[in-house]
Amino acid sequence: MMDISCRDAPGLLAVQVFASRLTRRALLRRFCPSDHPVLAIEEDLIEMARSKLQEHILASYPRDDIPGLREAVHAAMRQTAVEKVTGYDEDETVREELVEEVCAEPIDDVLLEPRR
Repeated sequence: MMDISCRDAPGLLAVQVFASRLTRRALLRRFCPSDHPVLAIEEDLIEMARSKLQEHILASYPRDDIPGLREAVHAAMRQTAVEKVTGYDEDETVREELVEEVCAEPIDDVLLEPRR
């Protein structure tokens, strides 16, 4: 498994921003109706963070190495989500569900593979 943070801090930061946005969306979904404007804004921010992460990966890693980043990206996403939900005033079960929702986010497009 490759370590996305070993190359440079911007790669880890890009994953953290992406995962933080996903965590926020997961929490917002619990309190806002699906058509609420704040969710639409959060979706736009998630897409921006996804694009920034993909841009970083493309600029920093040889194309053949990119599929090997899957585990490192997922591990960094999980760690970031756990750190974020720790500060939420929710019970442990809800925090665990939020982390799992973040970890279920497909990242194949970030790694230049088609979504399944």
